[in-house]
Amino acid sequence: LEDGGVVPECLAGMSVGVFVGAMRDDFASLTSGRVRPSARSMLGSLRSVIAGRVSHFFGFSGPSFVIDSGQSSSLAAIALAAD
Repeated sequence: LEDGGVVPECLAGMSVGVFVGAMRDDFASLTSGRVRPSARSMLGSLRSVIAGRVSHFFGFSGPSFVIDSGQSSSLAAIALAAD
């Protein structure tokens, strides 16, 4: 959004889709054994909720998907968003 010159507040409440390609849980593996699990740490380390959290933060009302297809995750997310 920033690089495109789009002000996020102008999109709040609009049907904006968030499509994320995510393959690994790097943060979860880095903190494994170092952080006591809590509701926040568990939720914060799940890649399955990335798109929903972004949508909620910006107030978007469109579809939210996280795609995990290995090394092609980002490409698959772009293809799904374009469709």
